Amino acid sequence: MNGFLFLSLLDLGVLEADSLIKEAFFAHEVDYDVMGDWEDAQIGMGLSKERLILSLVDIFDRKLQNLDTLEIIQKEVAKKTRKRIKKDGQDEQEEAAEEEMIG
Repeated sequence: MNGFLFLSLLDLGVLEADSLIKEAFFAHEVDYDVMGDWEDAQIGMGLSKERLILSLVDIFDRKLQNLDTLEIIQKEVAKKTRKRIKKDGQDEQEEAAEEEMIG
């Protein structure tokens, strides 16, 4: 609820509410889904021009990208492992066939 109220205040240009908004953020009384975190609110109020730290959304996106990269690497390793196992199996069959011919 506080997030919608503060968002409305910002839309109306009521910048005098910045200390109240800050208190609410630091008391964890503002839903981040509505107006972001405190840095997003500062940018919205014109108190800051850009983020100084990564937002939770940015961190989550980077973790997802890392997971995608990890999945690609795991698939490649699994593919190479399967090829190596298949090759090793073929090598063993060839050795067994050679031993039969010799023995």
